[in-house]
Amino acid sequence: MAVANYRLLTFTLSLRITEKQLFKNLIATDGFTVDLHFARKKKDKSNVELSLEDFTQEEVDEMYRPCAVDPGVSTLIAASYGCGDQPHEYRTFHNGEYYAFHGCTRRNNRLNEQKTRNGIKGIESSFPSTNTVDSRLYEAYIEYFFMHKDRLFEFYGPESGEQRFYNYQGGQKAAQEAANILITGGRKYNKKKRKNTRKNRKKRKASRVNKKTNTKKNAENNE
Repeated sequence: MAVANYRLLTFTLSLRITEKQLFKNLIATDGFTVDLHFARKKKDKSNVELSLEDFTQEEVDEMYRPCAVDPGVSTLIAASYGCGDQPHEYRTFHNGEYYAFHGCTRRNNRLNEQKTRNGIKGIESSFPSTNTVDSRLYEAYIEYFFMHKDRLFEFYGPESGEQRFYNYQGGQKAAQEAANILITGGRKYNKKKRKNTRKNRKKRKASRVNKKTNTKKNAENNE
């Protein structure tokens, strides 16, 4: 049945082949996600080169909106819009906002808790370094890996595919929100795009209170 489904999927995708894309007849899965591999035709690079002298002030005022973007460390993006001596609109997207959209901090904390419970954290922290030119030290790394590979493969099995997918999805969402902030202002600078913000804060607060209460009850029951 699986072979039949694969052939059906291959036939369906072959109908979508165009001059710009080609299905490579390769499907990969980690137990949670499925990857379909395509090849894209390379775009022809144009040799058109423009400079500031090619634009007049009238054209800029009528057709364009100048924007200066400054990437930083704690502030991922800082953008200023407009030109001249008038006050400019200023938008920012901080690293904390990026990780909040990404959600990787929360997922990594849960993963580290699982590593500690299963003893994986101690195994990984004791791995010999591979940054060496001494063959004996590299052989020690290989021996250590094969000594613990069964436990590592069991921990990083198909179940870990879910976390990898959500990390990829979170990265896409965070990058999309950063682009939206630059182009349209995103949810941060458009209140109409926010959905029940105050209501959601109350729900999150109630969820945290319930979690603390349940944790305290479990600790008391264990005692």
